[in-house]
Amino acid sequence: MNVSPYIRLPQDQYAHPGAPAEWWWHIGSLNCGSRQFGFEISAAGFLQSAETPSFLMANIMLTDVAAVTHYQQITAFPSTPDWAQADPEQPWSVNVGASGIPGAIAMHADPANPLMMNVQGSFVDAVTGVGITLNLNFEQGRGPLLVWATGRSPEPVDPSGKTPLERYNYYYSLTDLNVTGTVTIGSELFEVTGLTWMDHEYGAWPQSTKWALQDCQLNNGIRLSNFTEPNIKLVENVPVPSHVTVLWPDGMSTFESSTATPLAPSWTSPSGTVYFPKMLVEIPALNASFTVTSLIPGQEFWNPQIARSQVYEGVALAEGVFDGEPVSGQAWNEQHLA
Repeated sequence: MNVSPYIRLPQDQYAHPGAPAEWWWHIGSLNCGSRQFGFEISAAGFLQSAETPSFLMANIMLTDVAAVTHYQQITAFPSTPDWAQADPEQPWSVNVGASGIPGAIAMHADPANPLMMNVQGSFVDAVTGVGITLNLNFEQGRGPLLVWATGRSPEPVDPSGKTPLERYNYYYSLTDLNVTGTVTIGSELFEVTGLTWMDHEYGAWPQSTKWALQDCQLNNGIRLSNFTEPNIKLVENVPVPSHVTVLWPDGMSTFESSTATPLAPSWTSPSGTVYFPKMLVEIPALNASFTVTSLIPGQEFWNPQIARSQVYEGVALAEGVFDGEPVSGQAWNEQHLA
């Protein structure tokens, strides 16, 4: 099915050989009764460049909101040619690291539906040494959010690229993934449910970009992804230019100008990076203004052995107005500022 001139589903759920970078990025909020968890399971592959050989990256984290505790591990693995299935005639799969190795990720789909996925990841927290396992089943409930409204960057990311995959960035999100599964923290097992989000991004990728991003699942049925201009510097109470892709209830994606403003208090991470757990997003054309507030401040990924690996990935809450009406909902607060 062609959902835009550049994105076909389910074909583009599969890998894209020749893309300089590609990843599948599951994020969101999970619930076990009144207990709430934030999570991320991200599997990525990067082709060889002038600076680095080809490699795979697994980012897995769990935020236990009630315990105000964040568990995380970033693991780099050697690249393997079959790490992600590229043939739409085959069952969809993505595997980073061998099964049983801490930090490994396995993603598989129903042979009849690549958007009905099982995703598993386990790791040992880099600070506490606690073992974490996630085993989650996802099923998409609506059409995709097409970043930039088309799913492809308007301008080339790398003008020197020889193919479209080497020149442009391609990006869509599944914003209504109904999830069931289990989360294990040490010896405790939790049966969880939720409504979560998956990003699939591939193609050209700038190596040095800094950014801040806010994803929201609002209670009026609107889904949106707001991201700042590249290489911004976040300063408290100073708005920075941003853009937002909005997924409307009828399935249409639109693209608007916006601003993002870091609000106090900031949080300084163990890596020494200053992040802003609270961001104000304003979209003048849609009469929208809301804050995205992380549910706990400390939610940084960081592996000191991997340069510039520090990134803030925070489960959050959105509250404000959209088209002049009060709204709230689940949100995600992401910042890469190193």
